[in-house]
Amino acid sequence: MAGLPPSSLLNAPWATAPVTVDWVAPRHAHRLRRDWERLAAEAAEPNPFFEPFALLAAFDHLGSLGDTALLTIREGARLIGLLPVERRPRVPGLPWAALRTFRHRHCYLGAPLVAADRTGAALGKILDEVQRTAGGDGTLDLPLMPADGPLASAFRAAVAAAGRPVFEMGRFERAFYRAGAEPSPSAETDRRLRQLSRRLATLGDVSFVTDDRADSPLVSAFYELEVRGWKGRAGTAIAQSAGDQAYFGDLLAGAAAQGRLVVQALCAAGRPVAVNVNLRVGDGIVALKTAFDERHGKCSPGFLAEHQTLRWLAGDGRTAWLDTCAAPDQSMVNRTYRGRRAFGQVLVGPSGLAGRTLARLWPIAREVRRHFTR
Repeated sequence: MAGLPPSSLLNAPWATAPVTVDWVAPRHAHRLRRDWERLAAEAAEPNPFFEPFALLAAFDHLGSLGDTALLTIREGARLIGLLPVERRPRVPGLPWAALRTFRHRHCYLGAPLVAADRTGAALGKILDEVQRTAGGDGTLDLPLMPADGPLASAFRAAVAAAGRPVFEMGRFERAFYRAGAEPSPSAETDRRLRQLSRRLATLGDVSFVTDDRADSPLVSAFYELEVRGWKGRAGTAIAQSAGDQAYFGDLLAGAAAQGRLVVQALCAAGRPVAVNVNLRVGDGIVALKTAFDERHGKCSPGFLAEHQTLRWLAGDGRTAWLDTCAAPDQSMVNRTYRGRRAFGQVLVGPSGLAGRTLARLWPIAREVRRHFTR
């Protein structure tokens, strides 16, 4: 990252070993892979989008990285924190720059990777380093942060300990499955499912299949269904972009190599009419992409596939949760999954006079922004 400092040795009074802060350019990120994978496995908040197999694929294929780097924290030789950041010329609605979590169009979670047993040390050092390097502003913009869980609690504590102002730029909820907490379908939904299933069965035998291979025919079917659907008409299907397809191919290959890819399809007469592409993350699953055959819209194949997934989850002893990664207004997914999890965009201001100034300006900036976005 242009203008950012080299690694520096910092000592934390609570640490048993020296704490180092290092900025790593994307072209050198692969050198961290072994330690990075270990950190991802022990992170307080799992985030597959910031794991090596996914983030390195994004660095390789998803366009210009601009002023981007990995902010890494070590305690002795152990990697205890990692956050990809980019410098932004200004915070929306405010007259100064910020460091912002790097994310791309296929990234649905912005949680930094921090070791579960060193959250305070890692987060505190991230905040200190941002304050030291952000041109005196020390502002950190964190989109798609979980609003609950151990990382959220540790983050609030770290911000308070650093004496930094924090502002919630926005918050939303998305559909989220938790084992044992999902109610059974209502009688009306159950009748609807039976009706749709009978309609789909007129096309041939219906089956729900799972595969864990990156080169599975189900993945090819997913690409085809996306192109034939609304994303294809909008020009946003993965197969319509060489960069997107290369990224997705590398991501799936990396996940499959670790035994973490879960591709599921609802089929009629042996042909997929809906495909879900998912990743296993610890004891949970993150839903990456879905596509369905719009030619059979009267059968609602996407709706049927999601309910098949619910049945599969209920019988799968490995899965405690599933993050749908769906847009908050995705009505079909919201009707299927009753659980919710909150996420938000969080802005951490600088300490001192700049932070106090931001605290005074923030209500005004928020009202101005609200006025011009009505």
